[in-house]
Amino acid sequence: MLNSWEFIHPNVKSDEGHSMATRLNALGSLFFFAKLVLKRDRLSPSLHKRIAQSLERDHIHLVLEIPRDHLKTTLVTESLSMWWALPFTEMDEALMRDLGYGDDWIRWMKRAHNPNNRTLIVSENEPNAIRFGRRIDSHYTSNAVFREVFKEILPDANCAWNDKSKTQKRTASGIGEGTYDFLGVGGAVQSRHYDRIIQDDIFGRDAKNSELVANDTIEYHRLLSGVFDMDVVEKELGDEVVVGNRWSYYDLNGWIRENDKKGHWTFETHDAEGGCCAEHPAGIPIFFTAELLAQFKERLSVEDYSHQYRNLAVLPGECPFRPEWLRYYELYEGNRNSVKAAYIRHNVYDGKSLGDIPVSLLTRKMICDPNHSEMTGRAHHAIVVVGYDSESGMQYLLDTWAKSSSYDELVATIYKFAKRWKLDSVYIEKIVAQQLLRYPLEYHGKVEGFNLAVNFLVAPRSANAKDERIRAMEPVFRNSKFWSRKDHTQFDNEYRTYPSSRTIDILDTLGYANSMFESIRYRDVVGAIDGWNRRRKQALAEAR
Repeated sequence: MLNSWEFIHPNVKSDEGHSMATRLNALGSLFFFAKLVLKRDRLSPSLHKRIAQSLERDHIHLVLEIPRDHLKTTLVTESLSMWWALPFTEMDEALMRDLGYGDDWIRWMKRAHNPNNRTLIVSENEPNAIRFGRRIDSHYTSNAVFREVFKEILPDANCAWNDKSKTQKRTASGIGEGTYDFLGVGGAVQSRHYDRIIQDDIFGRDAKNSELVANDTIEYHRLLSGVFDMDVVEKELGDEVVVGNRWSYYDLNGWIRENDKKGHWTFETHDAEGGCCAEHPAGIPIFFTAELLAQFKERLSVEDYSHQYRNLAVLPGECPFRPEWLRYYELYEGNRNSVKAAYIRHNVYDGKSLGDIPVSLLTRKMICDPNHSEMTGRAHHAIVVVGYDSESGMQYLLDTWAKSSSYDELVATIYKFAKRWKLDSVYIEKIVAQQLLRYPLEYHGKVEGFNLAVNFLVAPRSANAKDERIRAMEPVFRNSKFWSRKDHTQFDNEYRTYPSSRTIDILDTLGYANSMFESIRYRDVVGAIDGWNRRRKQALAEAR
């Protein structure tokens, strides 16, 4: 028996057959209904279909964190509320059974769809909620596909239909609440009873800027649990979705996380820049282009960008690294004295331009920090290649890689970087190098025709060791001694959102490199002092 909807191609010749195929597809798939029946063409299979599938289930108590302007209202408040209110008839059931769907699927269809459904839609304020309702209006009044396929629920003169409450044609009478009721935070909910609730961005800028408004919003969210019909509560059928982007560390979503002791809520979080889940790898935007996100990043504060587009909750003033501390360079291949070589061209800052330097003059180190659990666990394997100019004290991030992968892929990348940057060694924690990477390193050495020397890292395992390594980079960043490239997006993300970053693999690995360069700086200082002492003794001897 089929247990998930398989799209029916409506390539039948008759209008009736085409309409029936469209109807069945709409009932079986929220994403199909939203994109092709409601004609929301911008919805993306790679993002919104994934989210739609997470909404197609029983007993939803979901906090859905979607970046700003990523069509969350379109998919959830508009499309999902209408999808719940679709009719599922005996004819629909018979046709689906003919297609191979069994009892479990039919039971789900009857649970998902009900023309007598009552959904309460709440927004930050009443005007916003009313605007949501007007989007629903347009389908009932002028969407030809929706009106043709689901004509039996179109409201008539006996149906209440206004800004605050809309009731489609139902199969039952005596239901007090509308198919869709719309309230702003603080709206009266006494004597109201609903089957489902959608809270769309009820915590907004006003709540972020006022502790009083924030507390009122959270208290109102708590009160909404009392509007479910008792019959719904007893059967544990009430669905509730809180949808929106983050606004602050202390917003509604943060409050739910902190106070949901019994695990009543499920959280699904999406990051505009990727890296939020297996379907959306880091560094690949989930909907907008990288160029557009870069514009938002320039216009917004670190906190606002992190909250609204990355759904990373950042405490005010918590980010220890400032964006203006970073310096960027470009890499190019130059030809000087008939020799091709890689050169660094510094971007201009504060009207100052540093001269180009060949990469070959830098002390280059490759550091690898593997995930001990290989392809499992939250952390990724990480590799960084950093160049150090002992004369100026500048550090240059030459290459980065972070991924949850096999050890074979990790070691293959190590050798690829070694060839790219002309390195003959790599730094790895001793236990990992000896126990987990020994054979992959030996195998790839044979394949590549050269063996990398393995230097052992000293890796403290105290509770604060990782944080201490990262924060030790602060003087380097603050004094504009660290240079990166615009294409090092994962480093950039971690830098701008630390310590709230979902991953800190690149930053942590850079901490090891910084320790190595500290040793070089210490040797240089000691050497300079020794040289000064020798010259002083020589001068005193000559003076005698």
